[in-house]
Amino acid sequence: MQIVRDVAGLLQNTARSKGIALNVECTTPIPATIRTDPVRFKQILLNLVGNAVKFTTSGAVTIALRLDTASPEPALCVDVTDTGIGIAPEFLPRLFDAFSQADSSMTRRFGGSGLGLRICRLLADLLGGAITVQSAPGAGSTFTLRLPAGTLSGIQMLEPGSPSITGSQNDEIISRRKPEAPLSGVRIFFAEDGIDNQRLVAHLLRRAGAEVTLFDNGLAALNALVDRSRVDRPMLDPLPCDLLITDMQMPELDGYGLARLLRVKSSNLPILALTAHAMVDDARRCIDAGCDAYLSKPVARDALIRACLQTLERRSSAVGMT
Repeated sequence: MQIVRDVAGLLQNTARSKGIALNVECTTPIPATIRTDPVRFKQILLNLVGNAVKFTTSGAVTIALRLDTASPEPALCVDVTDTGIGIAPEFLPRLFDAFSQADSSMTRRFGGSGLGLRICRLLADLLGGAITVQSAPGAGSTFTLRLPAGTLSGIQMLEPGSPSITGSQNDEIISRRKPEAPLSGVRIFFAEDGIDNQRLVAHLLRRAGAEVTLFDNGLAALNALVDRSRVDRPMLDPLPCDLLITDMQMPELDGYGLARLLRVKSSNLPILALTAHAMVDDARRCIDAGCDAYLSKPVARDALIRACLQTLERRSSAVGMT
């Protein structure tokens, strides 16, 4: 399935940089397609596989697909298994609660708030599916996404070991493909305190042709946009970037404060908000702060590039109308 290969491709470099393997396999024949929301499916998978890579320091992460035909309705099951630190039994019942991680030391060691798993479960519910987890300390974890497969009549079935699933030829295919550069020449400032998200988003942007400068917080990004030699700290002219992408939850100065300060300074810099929150009120809060557009995590390549282009176009149109 293309979505599974896309997710594996997005996180392959991160896994390699940590010295761990990222494998894709299927253990039963599976349908080539199922009727579901591909965007939500990809969001869930990116989060589950991203977490597995984050919490694994040696060994491998495996994405295993299988078709469950034992229940009244066939279901596609995706098992994301890692050889990471594992989770103690007492923490499993509240693992999917908002802002919950296995323990506070994990936040200090690996970062993140745990909100992603809560959103994953909500998205799985919306798709008519479910997410479950099996884990033990020191023995790794397996998160299972189960989605209804719908009718399989007339649907092509992919056999175990098929390159269409395992992606065993993926590196060769990518090397032969002419890279697209829809963001060629676009200078992007990216403010984000999460190292893994920094690497992933910066990689996607650079593969699309953009020039990316990273900042660990909003204050560092602000200092790079203003003339600090003057007391009133006006915006630099010309600006050193064409687009600002900012996480909304950061130390020192968060994305909301950064956007407000730039708009107070009458800056027309296009701003794209990036946040783990996926609710309507959160989107409105980003726009009210001065952002031009909003994109929720986990980030998919096509959605990111599309959001960047739309943000640039929207701000350009707005400036032209004033």
